[in-house]
Amino acid sequence: MTKPYSKIFELKFFSHLILILLSFGILTIPLVTGFNNYTLGRGWDLPKVNLLMQLLVLLSFLILVQKTYLISINRLNFSRAKKILLPIVLLTYLFIVTINSSWTRNLDPDTELNSIYKFLFHNILGKTELIEVNQSLVGNAFRETGFVFYFILLVSLFLISSYINKDTIKYIFLAFITSSILQSFIGLNQFYRLYQNDPENIFLGERVYGSFGQANFFAGHIFIGFFISAFLLTNYKQRSKLKNIILSISTSLILLTLILSFSIWIYVIMVLSLLFILIYKYFDKKYYRKVLALFFILLAILAVPLGSLFVKYNSEYEHRVTIWEDVIRVYIQNPIDGKDDIKLMLFGSGFDTMGEEFREWNKIPGNYTDRSHNIIFDTIAFTGIFGLVVLASGLIYIFLRRSSFNSEHQYLLFTLFFLLLARNLVHTYSAVNLFELFLFGIILLNSGLYTTKDLQSDKEIAA
Repeated sequence: MTKPYSKIFELKFFSHLILILLSFGILTIPLVTGFNNYTLGRGWDLPKVNLLMQLLVLLSFLILVQKTYLISINRLNFSRAKKILLPIVLLTYLFIVTINSSWTRNLDPDTELNSIYKFLFHNILGKTELIEVNQSLVGNAFRETGFVFYFILLVSLFLISSYINKDTIKYIFLAFITSSILQSFIGLNQFYRLYQNDPENIFLGERVYGSFGQANFFAGHIFIGFFISAFLLTNYKQRSKLKNIILSISTSLILLTLILSFSIWIYVIMVLSLLFILIYKYFDKKYYRKVLALFFILLAILAVPLGSLFVKYNSEYEHRVTIWEDVIRVYIQNPIDGKDDIKLMLFGSGFDTMGEEFREWNKIPGNYTDRSHNIIFDTIAFTGIFGLVVLASGLIYIFLRRSSFNSEHQYLLFTLFFLLLARNLVHTYSAVNLFELFLFGIILLNSGLYTTKDLQSDKEIAA
């Protein structure tokens, strides 16, 4: 006899439910700020971290409930179980990095505003007074993106990605386009007010930032909506005239906002993205694959020198070369010269701890520099040379696994993922930007977007 609630756990319905909830988060989380409880800098990002962690925990819980139900009726397909080895190995390494870190920070469970940390330390561990915790575990007070954050991020996205297919991916596309449109309206309003108050301020460095508080975070987020919208507009066939009009308006609106962000590196990424879209549209697909392969191989080899060359001739970015040089001195040169433990080079100093290492060695004095504005150097600082090897291995695996494209979705996601990586060679990232990068990467690693053989039919799952 079919139980009333069994329909909820059918793959088709449950996949749509999970992706609708995730997409709602993609749409709403960037809008969240919390100035009543946080100081200005923390007020932009920490509320987003808090809500993002809550959403991912909720989705993971729902998925585990479904899996438990399927086990109870002997309907769970374990054909993809071997794929859990990848996140287990990765999380084990990240845990080793965390316990190896020597940096600590004070945390008050009673006043902590991150609900996950408050629940962990106050409700689970019973701590009620100010405690000293491993900073790599919870992150610094400005970002709170430590091991707990990465654990929740990786586990939840691996669970969620198995529900992503050619039907449910549309929710993600729609969410990013809609979010980018909303942020564009906010950004254009900010630009209008800046221009109305004093146009010279724009040329003196004031920028639009949406609800992100930082122009590069903002531009990185809406670029995703721009690329998806532009790719769909120029390449997908058999679409109604109304949809084409909507995509044309959204692409133009987001493009205008990106231009008014005055983010030079985003300009570079936009030009590259439009170039790839045109190549995909007008050339044979086998040439597109070769162009992608050549570009990303060159990007991997020349990432650091090209980034250095770019910032050298752009005064706005010049200080970033100094940060990169200091990362090399602190995390590579000092351990080799015997001035610091070799473990620092191999495992890094832990998540969100670069600012503490820089202060100890008096690097960038007068500033708390906890990010290098480059994903390669951040990886070295947080997780060491071994972490960089893990990152490179994952990227190579994604590239090789998806080298035989056969659908527009694959081209779109693969190109977007590596363009976001290219963006992170010069720009830093917020928790939302990091979530977006991991989302597309794990979709490429683990989703059912490309085949149906791993997905059970509704008849197999229904009770």
